[in-house]
Amino acid sequence: MKNNPQYIDPALPVVKMWKIMAEAGYSINAFGQFFSMLEGERTIPLSLLKYVFGPVVVHVEHHHARNERLGSVTPDMLKRWRPRVAVERVEILTGERPDLVSPTEMALVMYNAALHRPLHHNATMLYLWAGQRAADAVGINTGLDLGRNAQKLPSDDEVFDGWLSRQYYDLANEIIGKVIAHSKVTRRHTRQ
Repeated sequence: MKNNPQYIDPALPVVKMWKIMAEAGYSINAFGQFFSMLEGERTIPLSLLKYVFGPVVVHVEHHHARNERLGSVTPDMLKRWRPRVAVERVEILTGERPDLVSPTEMALVMYNAALHRPLHHNATMLYLWAGQRAADAVGINTGLDLGRNAQKLPSDDEVFDGWLSRQYYDLANEIIGKVIAHSKVTRRHTRQ
């Protein structure tokens, strides 16, 4: 992974600064402005930059007959989880995470889907996996005792390379596409 020009060395001071800014809750879009501090950025595809520094995009359902927004990720929820998504996106850029899309971001997207439609078994298992990984990342105890539960959450291997991999990669690519479509990052933001 270290020789792959797509990844940035996580030990670089600017990458450490991005993580500190992300944890402090700075806007993900602000990171693109600091990209010029990094040498060799032209080797990183613009689409990857648009994803890493793009907005958090969640689907919102509307009831058209009543012209009202149905229950979904609230601004408070986004404010709470956006810093974690930003940190995980930087970790994707550095190659520290094997994910295409982090569990936290996937859980935010799937939360809305779970509110509006019954999820298929595989989607439910992916949602539970993503939610548990997101909770673990920030130290939230969900109360799930996986050792005693009859139904075990899927492992990372099952998600990335096993029976849930198609569901994961399809959804990850859909999320990445939506973030890139809504991203305002251009090469102009990344030039020295």
